Amino acid sequence: MTADPTGTATTSVALAVVVDRSGSMHSIAEDAEGGVNAFVAEQRAQPGGGRLLLTQFDDAFDVVVDWVPLDEAPEYSLAPRGRTALLDAWGRTVVLLEERLETTPVGERPERVVVVVVTDGLENASVDWTRKGVEELTNRKQERDGWQFVFLAAGQDAIATASALGVPAGASLTYDADGRGTRAAYAAASRWVSAARAGAPGAAPRFTEEDRSSTTR
Repeated sequence: MTADPTGTATTSVALAVVVDRSGSMHSIAEDAEGGVNAFVAEQRAQPGGGRLLLTQFDDAFDVVVDWVPLDEAPEYSLAPRGRTALLDAWGRTVVLLEERLETTPVGERPERVVVVVVTDGLENASVDWTRKGVEELTNRKQERDGWQFVFLAAGQDAIATASALGVPAGASLTYDADGRGTRAAYAAASRWVSAARAGAPGAAPRFTEEDRSSTTR
């Protein structure tokens, strides 16, 4: 744990970001791409450091940034296509993050683990993971290992969707699928993660009313 210039203690973080690249992202691709890059830059600037696992999905799944130090993470480029296999991407990312942590020497493992999942549409293409399977996996990682999950979603009630997948309401945020809403959602997620890194172990930040009003009209 380190401290920033204001004296706030900040933990290192294992950060997994799961990005929707399905075809419906075409209209907001530039804003989503910028949102991801701003989010990573803000977390990179936090004292404490950490590692990034960045995945993207449509009806296929890709590992874009594979467990690199935050200060070495490259810029992200988004090319929309395909359908929305949200559950498969969620499950596969969590399993991959488990593997990366297990192969990292104990003394080098980040102190906090946060998974951020972002989608602009409803699940319609998963073949390997079910809703119940993702919910059980998410609950297990939160309850047994102290992981934290954040869910950002457009085109749906994010709190209702997230609840069915094991994510607390305070870590779920609905955003409008336009440039303003997308940028605001990533900014709110960065504030949430920063609060988690600065909080006591097990403390759970909550999106504020200001966060929620900034992402929807």
